[in-house]
Amino acid sequence: MTKTLAQINFNSLRQAAFGTGSTGTGSTGKINLSDDTDLGEIISALLPYTYYFAGLLLFIYLLWGGLGYLTSAGNPDKTKSAQGKITTALIGFVIVFTSWWLIQLVEVVFGISILK
Repeated sequence: MTKTLAQINFNSLRQAAFGTGSTGTGSTGKINLSDDTDLGEIISALLPYTYYFAGLLLFIYLLWGGLGYLTSAGNPDKTKSAQGKITTALIGFVIVFTSWWLIQLVEVVFGISILK
């Protein structure tokens, strides 16, 4: 039997994923996971960390592509592979920046706090 989204008990999922009580850090120093925490609050608490992680991955991927480009020694296959890594990293950056920008826009338009 499959459950609809309305039938899922998010508190039991939260307790299975995070345990009981408060864990992690946030803008106030703690992610408060009380009994009435829903999925949206969990995503809002974890979302800023995904942007830090995406920035770190962007840096690593650009560094990897740049080093590959420098060490290609004129080999067309290695040069094309390195350019592909750099292009992929920049496209990923545009996607992450656009998602951050849209979240900021939604916060302002609807007056809600998603990332804070």
